[in-house]
Amino acid sequence: MFNIDSRLKKVDGYLQNGDSNKAISILENIFVKYPKNERIIKKLKQASYNKGLLIFKEDPKLLEEVNSVLELIDEKQFQLAHKKSRKILEDNSNNAIILKVAAIADYEMGNLSQSIDFYSKSLKINPYDNEALGNIALAYSKVGRNKEALEFYNRGISLNPESYYIYNNLGTLHHDLGQYELSIKNFLKAIKINPDNSDLHQNLGISYRDSNLIEPAKKSFFKSIELDGQNLNAYNNLGILYRNVGDYYNALSIYEKAINLNSNFSDLCLNYGTILSEIGEHENGISWLQKCLEIEPNSQTAISNLLLISNYVFSHSPSKLFYFHNKYGSNISSINVIPNKKNQTNEDRNFTQSVRIKVGYISGDFHNHSVSYFFKPLLNSLDKNKFEIFCYYNAFINDDVTKELRHLSENWRDVASITDKQLYSLIKSDGIDLLIDLSGHTHKNRLSVFAMKPANKQATWLGYPNTTGIDNMDYRIVDIYTDLPENDRFNIEKLYKLETPFLCFEGDENIEQEDRSPVLENKYLTFGSFNNLSKLSEPLIGLWCKILLKVPNSKLILKNKQLNSEFMKNFYYEKFFKFGISKDRLELIGWINSKHSHLEVYNKIDIALDTYPYHGTTTTFEALWMGVPVISLIGEKHSSRVGYSILKNLQLENLLVKNEENYINKAIELSKNTEILLSYKKNLRNLLKNSVLCNKSLHAKNMEKCYLNILSS
Repeated sequence: MFNIDSRLKKVDGYLQNGDSNKAISILENIFVKYPKNERIIKKLKQASYNKGLLIFKEDPKLLEEVNSVLELIDEKQFQLAHKKSRKILEDNSNNAIILKVAAIADYEMGNLSQSIDFYSKSLKINPYDNEALGNIALAYSKVGRNKEALEFYNRGISLNPESYYIYNNLGTLHHDLGQYELSIKNFLKAIKINPDNSDLHQNLGISYRDSNLIEPAKKSFFKSIELDGQNLNAYNNLGILYRNVGDYYNALSIYEKAINLNSNFSDLCLNYGTILSEIGEHENGISWLQKCLEIEPNSQTAISNLLLISNYVFSHSPSKLFYFHNKYGSNISSINVIPNKKNQTNEDRNFTQSVRIKVGYISGDFHNHSVSYFFKPLLNSLDKNKFEIFCYYNAFINDDVTKELRHLSENWRDVASITDKQLYSLIKSDGIDLLIDLSGHTHKNRLSVFAMKPANKQATWLGYPNTTGIDNMDYRIVDIYTDLPENDRFNIEKLYKLETPFLCFEGDENIEQEDRSPVLENKYLTFGSFNNLSKLSEPLIGLWCKILLKVPNSKLILKNKQLNSEFMKNFYYEKFFKFGISKDRLELIGWINSKHSHLEVYNKIDIALDTYPYHGTTTTFEALWMGVPVISLIGEKHSSRVGYSILKNLQLENLLVKNEENYINKAIELSKNTEILLSYKKNLRNLLKNSVLCNKSLHAKNMEKCYLNILSS
């Protein structure tokens, strides 16, 4: 009979005498027969740890040096820690603990492959080190090797089912894969083992938040802060939650409180700056984003947010915008370099009638989003005999629009959980001829992949009103009205200018449009704008107030999800009051979930006022579809010429103005002409429906021609 107790007694004797090798040999033989015996596992860990510590008993100075490396890592002095760990490793390359410390230093430096290599060597010497098992799994997950990550996490759990550390990392992995239910399950297991760990509650809150479980998320973040009032990540993620639900009062309060604790925490600077821009405080928002980039110069999220916001600033000229995009876009280009790229280029293909051209589109907006409204008509109409379509979807949202786009795409790739290098390799293996970015510097972009250039020809289209600033972006697809020839020099990309509109609209025939003008029933004129409030700078609000003051008894309706809270409504009441407009002249409407109900609100409006310098696109089409004329102030930049392109293609030049005085006068003039307003109500939808702006077939043919010209250039 196999006697565990007698064997373990021998092990204890060897351990007392400092002979860890003999102890481990006996334990490994027993472990094969009893892999779940907790006493054996505990002894194995002790023996392996003692073996690693032996060298420190013989050389106490070495222990001091290793601890100094760990202190440097805690202080975020990663370069110094990395240099010191390598020096120690030179003479101690077979010590599991020193290998693990070197692996930690390399991980913090971003050298993930080297970190994995050191952890692997450490685990060969001590395969029972739970921390190393958890860390190597985390490193594998960071490089997108999720199968290996899960394997090591499971090994760690089998050795130590009470390891909150492993459950926490496993929860993080499932979250990053969009598997929120499994993520929550693992975080709850971790908290059961270690209920007073602030980080665990914070991580649980993130998974609840991203599952749209708002109240449990709040509870978790509050608990995290209760356990550690200095946990800046918990404050930051609670602020993101408030922002996501439109509670800007609490979002701003949380960020201001956290910044008082530490104003040099980059994520706080990033999100505080972004939120300020969303309430129209653009210059202040940009200054916080610039501070974020001083702390963390390679933050691509901060770069993209800063560049997006720069388009909203009333006073920014095309040259100043180009300065920003060129400066920060080149940062993204320099960060994302593929080694030996010259040897990895795709072969140029000879495009004959028998060869289908592979076109790839990358976006995080293949769901109920304005980008998809304009992408779907093209996807539906492209000649599939000539073009093979690949959609690379960079988000976890799956709604009816996603299902429809997936059906229209011949090759669908979900890429939200894979790394930039993995996406680069996937696009290369798909053999894409022309890769098209639909995001620019908006949320969920993958411009870092475009910087690596996985396709011979790359272009940006639709989702962003400016140059990307990315060196390897070959073309930007626009039209002859959106971009002035004299401003072509303010683009890194070469501009391809379509003779027809750069986008195509598909209206919903099921939405009922009223034939009457609201002014006839109300006896006062109603202006309206449903644009993102980020586009409402103080100079623009002042301009609108001049119109309201000159059109007696007129009212203005603003509608956007940012107006969900009373705080935000009062915030904008005050902005308008500063220019002499009382709150009774305003109707502020928040988020309406139903698209049908959202569009019906246009039936309350007589005249839509386009934003400036960043025009509306979706909102302009929606207004016209619902019979509401849109007055648009033309500028020099693409962002302030989209309204020009739309209205010019409808031959509605009478709604276009070239300066602020004309903008005011046009609004006054139109407000007095109820006959023409009624005519617009009755005729605008048909005018739009029968125009080039809704001609899917023509748009697709012109885009196909564009693709061929780009590929042959």
